[in-house]
Amino acid sequence: MAIGPGIVNSPFKPVLLTKIFRKLSLPYVLDAGALTILAANAKLWKLLPENTILTPHIGEFKALVGAWKDEQDKYQLLKDLAVQRKVTVILKGPNTCIASPDGVFHINTTGNAGMAKGGSGDVLTGVLVALLAQGYTPLQAATLGVFIQGFAGDLAKQELGETGMNAGDIIRYLPKAFKQFED
Repeated sequence: MAIGPGIVNSPFKPVLLTKIFRKLSLPYVLDAGALTILAANAKLWKLLPENTILTPHIGEFKALVGAWKDEQDKYQLLKDLAVQRKVTVILKGPNTCIASPDGVFHINTTGNAGMAKGGSGDVLTGVLVALLAQGYTPLQAATLGVFIQGFAGDLAKQELGETGMNAGDIIRYLPKAFKQFED
């Protein structure tokens, strides 16, 4: 289940997340608004299911864990969040970093600056949920999903350039990206 794209924080949203976490035993991908709500409501952390995938960009990550003094400290906070909460965390940005619940980092090598536009994270969320629905583990879905979404972005860049591409272009190139890696 994907939660977050398109929702904004309001007084009833934490209650809704609480009910969802208590009643539905599903793999979750939390992005955007769900991360903002989680960061603002300490009680929700106790209900956050293990094996959830969190997909913050740098600003959302700062809201979740607080400020850091340097890059080493930032990555320690990333590792701590993944290990302590037993979740997979995708820190989106240049060289997206995926932290697994066992404390291992996976650095993505695909993607480009043209993807730093509204909606690109929503595309990733959709890819992740699709992979989870096919039976991939959260870590498999995270590493494959980030790679494929970035590769689709790279294909879009080749044809459209970084400046003109948008999230819809990434979606259009997803089938071609997946096809390149079929058995």
